[in-house]
Amino acid sequence: MSPAGNWSGSIIQPYTQQSIPRYLHGTMPPMATPCTPDNDIDESATRSYIDFLVDDQGIDTLFLRGGVSRMYAFNYDQVRSYTELVMESVDDRVPVIAGTCGIWDGDNAHKPDPAVYTRETIELTNHADMAGVSAAVVVLPSALDAAPGKSLEDTIVDHYIAVAADTEL
Repeated sequence: MSPAGNWSGSIIQPYTQQSIPRYLHGTMPPMATPCTPDNDIDESATRSYIDFLVDDQGIDTLFLRGGVSRMYAFNYDQVRSYTELVMESVDDRVPVIAGTCGIWDGDNAHKPDPAVYTRETIELTNHADMAGVSAAVVVLPSALDAAPGKSLEDTIVDHYIAVAADTEL
């Protein structure tokens, strides 16, 4: 799916004179994730927060699941639901970039299986694409330990090769 709105084209970056996607120009804060006292995603507060950022603060691009706030606190279904909530709330007013790495609770003692983490990253990237985000950010997977019989470096390279092969965003 291609990005909606007038940000799907490119612009010339004023300092480097390089062509860049329009959605990479301007102010793009990583969003905090509003939560209820029970640590669930607060849908009403999320909608209000997006309206505040987009309508009142002049934000050019939103960055959901960008490594701040509760990035590691949500399970797979919550991440999918949050992506849909953000995209519905934004309603094509600004482009959205989404962090689409797999699920990990941030605990270094309990890292996920590399194959599962890569599969989740692919699925969450494709889900974000179908939801209409402009771009995905697939951060260096600090959640990964070396896959059986491989070095950590090869595991990370294999992760990115698999994500690139199985996604279009």
